[in-house]
Amino acid sequence: MLSRSFNVLPFLFATKQPQFRPILNLDQVPQAAPLDTTTTIHSSGLITSTIEEHSNIAESVQVTRLQNGVRIISQDLGGAIASIGAYTFAGPAFEPANCPGLGAMLQSAFTLQNSKQTTLNGKKIVNIEEFYPKVHKYHVSAHVNCSRDGWQSRKSSHRIAEEQAKMKSKSSSKKQNSIFGIITASLTNPPIQKAEVETLHNSSDTRLNELRWKQPTEYAKLLLETVAYYLEPLGSPRFVPVENSPYITSAVLQEHHSLYAVSSRTIIAGVNVDHDALVEEYENASIPDSNPPSEPPNTLESEEEVNLKTETRQYTGGERHDHEDRAKVIITKPFMDTETICAVGWLTYGQDRVQLKQYAASLVAKALLDLGLTNDRHHNTGDSCVGSGMNAFYTPFQTAGLLGFTLVSEPAQAPKMLLEAMKLVKGIKNAPQEAVNIAKLNARVSFLNENTVSIQDYCDFLCTCLPPISDSRMVTGLDEVLLAIESVSTTDIKCVIDMMLSHPTSFYGHGEMHRFPSIRHLGL
Repeated sequence: MLSRSFNVLPFLFATKQPQFRPILNLDQVPQAAPLDTTTTIHSSGLITSTIEEHSNIAESVQVTRLQNGVRIISQDLGGAIASIGAYTFAGPAFEPANCPGLGAMLQSAFTLQNSKQTTLNGKKIVNIEEFYPKVHKYHVSAHVNCSRDGWQSRKSSHRIAEEQAKMKSKSSSKKQNSIFGIITASLTNPPIQKAEVETLHNSSDTRLNELRWKQPTEYAKLLLETVAYYLEPLGSPRFVPVENSPYITSAVLQEHHSLYAVSSRTIIAGVNVDHDALVEEYENASIPDSNPPSEPPNTLESEEEVNLKTETRQYTGGERHDHEDRAKVIITKPFMDTETICAVGWLTYGQDRVQLKQYAASLVAKALLDLGLTNDRHHNTGDSCVGSGMNAFYTPFQTAGLLGFTLVSEPAQAPKMLLEAMKLVKGIKNAPQEAVNIAKLNARVSFLNENTVSIQDYCDFLCTCLPPISDSRMVTGLDEVLLAIESVSTTDIKCVIDMMLSHPTSFYGHGEMHRFPSIRHLGL
């Protein structure tokens, strides 16, 4: 009996994902008992064991939509550390096709402003944990962690609120001393002046180079998105291309920010905070809009809503090879070993609520692929040893996603490994029930690791569980996704693989690519 119980308290500890030995033949997967039924899933998303119940059960998720269109979502898990994030839908997907990197640059501006405000208030704000600069496809964000009682600028009370209303000028300076004031400053006044943009250019170029040379598989996955959705909104890069960096000027950033950084496109998320206090803090901050509320809704909003619902139409597929002499550039290989790094993917389902069943099936399909791909294979090449391996990945958007694998290998072995992986992808279509049972367990743990390993991750999850650019307050909670994973069948897996293989293959490779054939020549 495979007995496991999971605790989804992101502020306590990180759940370690079980390691499975690679099995190239899924028929060899040993039989596994069903998941332990002693796990209790509460409506709040807190998972506890019936053997050892926690005394403090998390409160349910609360959502409020204000008159200006902003949505505020929070959940109090009872932890000592609070996490607050502000998310504005102005990410790469909304940038013009002739200016790639604009959304990523704006995210860098928010992060820089966040850091500057923290430094200025360092003597009064001592509870900030750290900042996590991430580039999401749809939104840009500012985020801070702090102690549970350290994020408010004042204690909530009607009497003090009235006094603060009479002392607006003094209140403004006081609000900047709060954690929430840092976020509002980041969203309303990002550093997009001429001198500051030059700093952003330098930092973005440095980060891209570090990603390319130190994390080549992550770099390949990001480039694969630009190939799979070529010149489409989902194909906009999550980084600033070096060749386009000089064209992202202060004026371009200001225009993009003024167009999209409005309340109707903003979500405020909080973990371990009082919901009413969070709403009051936002209302007292009085974040101004670039477009007055009295104006009619922007026509762009309806057009973007259509794009979110028709993401599958953006998928083009394609192939791109970037040859690099990595051994010469990074100078870390004593024997001048060469390597080939590839990312291969196909169109699959997204994480939209209406596709919850297919989303769960895609998570399990990715876990099945992981069961058959090696993580620690090495090939000896004379007097040198080149590390190689394959890993599955799944990048969900709203109604579409990208599922595939990455490959790092000696150039001579790369085509062979790619064909082996392709056989495995096709074999998943007829995976035995025993393998699916193990994959469901793995998918469950992976999902929890990605969304609850830290309080920052769970704060981000609260934002993404709401529909983007919408008035909806419908939340897709952790428990719903976990139950959907548990109900995945072999038929659901077959539907996911059928959808993937019915669309063109997307391929991106860098490193030693002169000897790598076209995937069309490989029959893909």
